[in-house]
Amino acid sequence: MKNKWLSFFSGKVQMEVKGKGIERLLNECTRNGIAIFAVKKKQDCVLLMIQLQDVHAFRRVIRKHECKASFTKRKGLPFLLLKSKLNLGFTAGFVMFFIILFLLSNMIWDIDIKGAKPETEHQMVKHLEEIGVKKGRLQFLMMTPEKIQKSLTNGIDNITWVGVELNGTALHMKVVEKNEPTKEKYV
Repeated sequence: MKNKWLSFFSGKVQMEVKGKGIERLLNECTRNGIAIFAVKKKQDCVLLMIQLQDVHAFRRVIRKHECKASFTKRKGLPFLLLKSKLNLGFTAGFVMFFIILFLLSNMIWDIDIKGAKPETEHQMVKHLEEIGVKKGRLQFLMMTPEKIQKSLTNGIDNITWVGVELNGTALHMKVVEKNEPTKEKYV
């Protein structure tokens, strides 16, 4: 069997075949297109592996011979799914763990603003809350960093430029404020 992943997903069965004419049985199986692999000869029997979908065809072939077959091992995803039905609580906990891990790793946990005065930073936080960017929000439910950047530069007057970068679960913002000269009063 060349591709072990495909055989894992489709399932495979190890069988123990006893009786007379095992070689003829194996030859007829290969003529009928039944994939047989991992064949091992023991004292009075042969251990072999077949794919799960070939079990019914193997049973039709073995009826014509003086051999008896019994299942010894079952491997693959179909059998794991059958086992998981018995351990339903464990399986549900396992699935819920990965769902929660996915959701928590896609939330914004930190908003870092650098280069702004406290008044400007307060205005930015208010504006971010208005457009729906806040801690605990899922990343795929909010705007892209480019749209956040555009909204901040258009919405707040005393900002010249804002760089928004999403790094993991943190949103980093670098701010350049406008430096307007003080206006002189004419007498």
